[in-house]
Amino acid sequence: MTKTYDLIVPLGFACSCSQTLRRAGLQLASFPWDWVGTPPPSERCRLICSGFKDWMNLEDLRWSGVNDTFGHEQVLNTRTGLIIMHDFVAGVPLADQYPAIVEKYSRRIARLDRLLRESKRVLLVSIDTPVSPAPVPPEDGRKAIETMSAKYPNASFEVLLIGLDIGRPPEKRTDENPLPGIRRVAFDYKNHAPDAPPYGVEVDMLADFLRGEYSVRDYRTKEEIAAHNARKREKRAQKLQRKMEALGAKTKAQYLFLRARQALVGLFAPKGGEKESGR
Repeated sequence: MTKTYDLIVPLGFACSCSQTLRRAGLQLASFPWDWVGTPPPSERCRLICSGFKDWMNLEDLRWSGVNDTFGHEQVLNTRTGLIIMHDFVAGVPLADQYPAIVEKYSRRIARLDRLLRESKRVLLVSIDTPVSPAPVPPEDGRKAIETMSAKYPNASFEVLLIGLDIGRPPEKRTDENPLPGIRRVAFDYKNHAPDAPPYGVEVDMLADFLRGEYSVRDYRTKEEIAAHNARKREKRAQKLQRKMEALGAKTKAQYLFLRARQALVGLFAPKGGEKESGR
């Protein structure tokens, strides 16, 4: 049996939390914490309830080095300790990029506030990574629930804390409810691929776990759904265009013809190890 919520909100620790929820079909829109790192869930909830006061003032922002994940330039908020991981581009002054980035986050903040006011059941999710400062304690989850409940009294909040326990397989995960409304699960979802960075996690493993136990209603507006579908069509069109160019096709019909011809050639080509007749 899956538990269904009106809204599921990613609270970090890092981008992999939002990535996992999206992969599991549990996050249907962009929210403020998708690409922002470092604060514990209770502090993120405090900022949500303050209307994100002083969370991204230009005078508080400083370059803080390259993010190892994608090579993006990180920006540190010296007031709050927030790290904005993937929004700012190196080589362009912060002040030049700032208006567009603030406008984007303003949309996300307004969307989250609207959904929190409209929702009855809300799940707040935190997922540790190999570089998280420490496992999130249940007490911090309790503070998060209290903070959000005071701001949004019509909603019932729960917290899911997913912790990384190296060496513990998913089928032997620990699963407990240390405090009311708080579930803490721990197992090994670290990415062990040889070329993976030390902070990587197996997003598909996490998504499979969440997909099997949670679901969310579709809270998107008609306009958001239409925009999402338009982006999907555009991505499909771009992918098709790249494939057409690789085959030298000028139209979709020509591309399909060339693909079919390739398949026939492959079907009738000599198998490995076979010799053609010398006659």
